[in-house]
Amino acid sequence: MPSSCKEIRQELVDCMLKSDCVLKGHTIKECFQPEHTDDVPAACQSIRRSFFECRRGMLDPRTRFRGNKTQDGSVREAQRERERERQAAD
Repeated sequence: MPSSCKEIRQELVDCMLKSDCVLKGHTIKECFQPEHTDDVPAACQSIRRSFFECRRGMLDPRTRFRGNKTQDGSVREAQRERERERQAAD
């Protein structure tokens, strides 16, 4: 996988490994199924969407030459989302 999406992919894996769904014994793939959406935090769903956008950007001819714009923004957005969740938990 090209390096432009590696950081987002790692963020997604890290987020999912901490989710209730995986802690209950399900695989990450199972956790993305519709019946387990309640156990996946909104931050992980947001990172998953960013990862999808990054991967799609690699195939989109309009963005292939300009580069993916989602990497920096999505990682920052995911970090903001996690901070909001931490503040809500406190």
